[in-house]
Amino acid sequence: MSERVPCEFFLIRYVPDPVKGEFTNIGVLLREAGHPGAPSHIRFTRDWTRVRCMDADADIGLLEALEGEIDARLRLGSADNKPIVAVIEDTFSNSIQMTEARACLAENIVTELELLMRMYVEPLKVKQDRKRTGRAAIAGAMRIQFERA
Repeated sequence: MSERVPCEFFLIRYVPDPVKGEFTNIGVLLREAGHPGAPSHIRFTRDWTRVRCMDADADIGLLEALEGEIDARLRLGSADNKPIVAVIEDTFSNSIQMTEARACLAENIVTELELLMRMYVEPLKVKQDRKRTGRAAIAGAMRIQFERA
């Protein structure tokens, strides 16, 4: 088993109305903890359904471009990522927010980023072939019989 590397991650949230405080996670920023010069990795969702449910007028193009902008700034290689955090906090009128740093251990940074995306950002995959039971099964059977009649 390979040695795990201590990392820290931030969740990036879309907050359509900061007064209400409702949010949906749209991305993850992951970096190695304790090494300011280590590269940071960012990934945003590709499924904007949850954002559209919260805010039908959300500018998805802007949110997608934001990932590229942050990634480009991270690749410029500042020793401290504080400017990126400051840009996110100051630029978007609190409609884009970052959580406080949270710790994790990673064997592989890219794999860990994918895992964090599945855990905190991507919607759950619901099986479509799920068997109905109880009232749903009875109502479904009745609907089929009424449609046949």
